[in-house]
Amino acid sequence: MKDLEWIANAQVVYADDEFAVYRREAAKELSVKLGEIVGAQPAVCSDEEAEAEHEILLGPCRRTEAQRLYEQEPLAWMSFRIKTEGDKILLAGNTPFTDLRACDCFLEALQAGRDSVECDRSVLPEVFPEKRGELRAMTYNVLVEYAGWGSGGILRGPVPYRMEPVTGIIRGYLPDILCCEEVFERWATVLPHLLGTIYGTIELNRPDGYSNRTAMLYRTETVRVLASGYEDIPIIKSVNYRVVVWALLEMRATGKRFLACGTHWECTTDEDRTKQAELMSRIIGRLQERYGVECISMGDFNCLPQSNAYVRFLELSGMKDCEGIDGCRWSVDHIFHTKGLYPFGFGRESGQAARFASDHQPLYCDFSFRE
Repeated sequence: MKDLEWIANAQVVYADDEFAVYRREAAKELSVKLGEIVGAQPAVCSDEEAEAEHEILLGPCRRTEAQRLYEQEPLAWMSFRIKTEGDKILLAGNTPFTDLRACDCFLEALQAGRDSVECDRSVLPEVFPEKRGELRAMTYNVLVEYAGWGSGGILRGPVPYRMEPVTGIIRGYLPDILCCEEVFERWATVLPHLLGTIYGTIELNRPDGYSNRTAMLYRTETVRVLASGYEDIPIIKSVNYRVVVWALLEMRATGKRFLACGTHWECTTDEDRTKQAELMSRIIGRLQERYGVECISMGDFNCLPQSNAYVRFLELSGMKDCEGIDGCRWSVDHIFHTKGLYPFGFGRESGQAARFASDHQPLYCDFSFRE
């Protein structure tokens, strides 16, 4: 452990890369908190500036020690490392999210007076539930980055702070079909980039170049898309397009086919959402008549099970809530299914990573096809 005088005289260096604005913010926050511990705030600079004798390196800085760590000891997704090398302390994360977790861990070690600050840690749950049955579906409102839309406290708005936990959770659960809500333009770029080796996208963008806000992704190893489309179901005009995105899908292993529909209903009134329940039920009815297969409908419905919109949708669509007769009494995120699909188990991810990722918990359900 470097002594407090060493830390007070060090400079905090952040990587001047694509995330520079966020890494700089993290470096400044770290400097302020270090000042509260050691009595003097270390200077903050980018890795473009002159190297100092004592440095705390944040992220993949252009310093020999940091470059060696990232090249020779690559970090797993959703993990960070703290390492001391000569007159450098390395706080190494993949993105601004794990940079911040490394800073938190470093500060905790200093405040506790530990002999060593070095660690190698993951922020992911230790174990993800194994898939039961033939098919795993998930719905996840990933939260747009607009200020005031749900971020605050430990939940930071900008996507670069949250893209690692969001995609880390998705990679951990590995749903075969996934519906994401509030996928505005930043997310519409980030999700395909970070998940593109595992997932394909369905009806992500509109002809005008904007994203559909509600996006479906499918696991290319297990599912193939046979047909897809979307229909607008807005009740009021807003920047958050209200659509039903749908796809006819086939399980690669068995050839069994099913429909998946994703949506994000209005956040205005139960009356507005009841209208959308009627519109969506008609869309699902037409699709089932056309393709003759079972259907999963999921998303952020912005309504609780006791609402008229929820009850009306189940009445008209003939679907059931995967969480049982009464559904989840406190959540607006739901996965519904037709009777030919049997839900083996469901759950919501509420661990540490999820708390940093979004103001919604991802909901998953595993299904098998009834014979």
